[in-house]
Amino acid sequence: MDEGDNFRGDKVDSGESAFMNGLFSPGVGSGTHMLLRLVLVALNVILLGMAVAGINSPHSAIMFLLSVGLTGSYFWFMMELAKASKSD
Repeated sequence: MDEGDNFRGDKVDSGESAFMNGLFSPGVGSGTHMLLRLVLVALNVILLGMAVAGINSPHSAIMFLLSVGLTGSYFWFMMELAKASKSD
């Protein structure tokens, strides 16, 4: 089987191959961070909508506040990590 083949024997384009190689490389890639940012923002939007609509009344508001805290702490941590890597 060629390096450019997948398990079915189909040819894989370089974009898909690079994506698969990125999945199995050590560390966390920039695509993972982008996906996490999108998921956190979507979670905040959904929970805010639920809180405004009054669905599951006190619980959705509390979960929204917790989600905002989680999102804020993630963005703060990534900002501090970028500062630390610039100074090194």
